[in-house]
Amino acid sequence: MKKRFIVSVVAVLALAALASPAFAQRVSSHSRQVAATRGVHALSARSLGVVHSAAPQANWTLLPAMNTAVTEIGGGAFAQNKLNVPGGFNSGGNLTDQMQIYSAQSNTWSTDADHLSNLSGLPGVADAAVCADTSGKIHVVNGTLDGLSIYAAHFVFDPAAPVGSKWSALAFPSTVADGNFYSQDSGCAFIQGKMYLFGGYGLTDLQGVAQLERLTWVYDPATNLWSNTNRLMVQGRIWQGYAASPSRVFVAGGSGDLVTLQSSAKTETFTPSKGWKPMKDLPTSVLAPGVGLLGSTLAVFGGGTGNGSIGFTLQTKTVGCVGGGCATTGFTDLNKTLNTARFLTAWGSGGGKLYDAGGSGAGNIVLSSAETTA
Repeated sequence: MKKRFIVSVVAVLALAALASPAFAQRVSSHSRQVAATRGVHALSARSLGVVHSAAPQANWTLLPAMNTAVTEIGGGAFAQNKLNVPGGFNSGGNLTDQMQIYSAQSNTWSTDADHLSNLSGLPGVADAAVCADTSGKIHVVNGTLDGLSIYAAHFVFDPAAPVGSKWSALAFPSTVADGNFYSQDSGCAFIQGKMYLFGGYGLTDLQGVAQLERLTWVYDPATNLWSNTNRLMVQGRIWQGYAASPSRVFVAGGSGDLVTLQSSAKTETFTPSKGWKPMKDLPTSVLAPGVGLLGSTLAVFGGGTGNGSIGFTLQTKTVGCVGGGCATTGFTDLNKTLNTARFLTAWGSGGGKLYDAGGSGAGNIVLSSAETTA
């Protein structure tokens, strides 16, 4: 597999540099705010060793395979009875720039004809925050657009738009006080009509140094403006799983340690009025799991357990908790086991089901398989 990233965390942290005005000028002809880059190398989990996969018991249901195997997507979004998977790295280690879409109604995958690169001018996108608004549009925020550096970007995919115009750009994360917020593997979610962006690995212009972020920013579609909520996450983390109800965000797993990349069992939840609060730990620490909602049950599935030194054991279990029990009694085994142990996937939930697609499997093989709960 082609190695496109510098994985050494020490090297990454030493490479923080000034933003590139040349790039911002070059893409400004496409949109008022297509993207801004920061000279910090992106991190990649694809180069980390996978020790072995946990034995599956296969009571998730296999779906048709994706058209293109992809990994390190950053997330997925289920909207209008469809799972949307933007970009990712293919089996050759190259960025992709199209939206793959699974229709639960027809049980088929399609690849939308529009290319994000026609808007951004760069090869594709990975490690982004991905979430859907109430109209069914898919928001793809920050990440890496060239496989090398982290970016501030806010792209929107509108499935109802005419062919050739489904991708557009809105204001990327930036405030007067903080400057731009550049990151990879942040999470995002819509609550009461506004989009919240949180966590990941990155920096603001004000911070000046890349780090595991605890920031939570909010985007208002009515004004096309960003602001800092000043609500800090309990733990800064990268390769987290995340999901949201109409009123609350949930985050689970990832890594809170840039030196070892040790998988985390920590979970937390966010409301705009109260900020972030810790919940009970997962039974097993996991890096890059999927997270979704089955009614009032918060479910966490897959992911990898371990660290950058010993490698990761990929998991197949699905664990969950219900409502207030997530903060008191904690997570239990939901007896729903993935067919394929995987991490770095695209995930989503809706219609009473969980979805998990692509990602990396045993031997760091990039997967095209997808599955759902019965």
